[in-house]
Amino acid sequence: MKKPSSVFRSSTEPPFDLTPLIDIVFLLLVFFLVATTFVENRAILDLELPSVSASARQVPRALLRVEVSAESLAVNGKPVALRDLPSVVKTHAHQRPEVLLAADRTVAYERVVAVLDALAKAGVRNVALEGTLRAGG
Repeated sequence: MKKPSSVFRSSTEPPFDLTPLIDIVFLLLVFFLVATTFVENRAILDLELPSVSASARQVPRALLRVEVSAESLAVNGKPVALRDLPSVVKTHAHQRPEVLLAADRTVAYERVVAVLDALAKAGVRNVALEGTLRAGG
């Protein structure tokens, strides 16, 4: 009696080789590791941020970052003068600009308000404040 051909394979048929599949998986893994950008929070000013008990939400990395210290001001890591801030923000921002404001904890409230006023003159309506996460909270 003859056995069905679908049950038994002939001895001349090569077995299924997984090596090319594994090669492709590793190539894709390497591609995505290299293509992914690892963005760090690169501050140009030496800021000591105030601490917060919890983060309300994660802020997207596409925001315009404004750093404020007692002596200087920087936008996306480039030093600017307070009087030039509205024009610099207008050149960086598009229709609905969003700004991440990182102010040193020792900066006078008056200076922060002056920066917020300059941002308002540039048409910025969405400002998020940056802080460091307090331990245990």
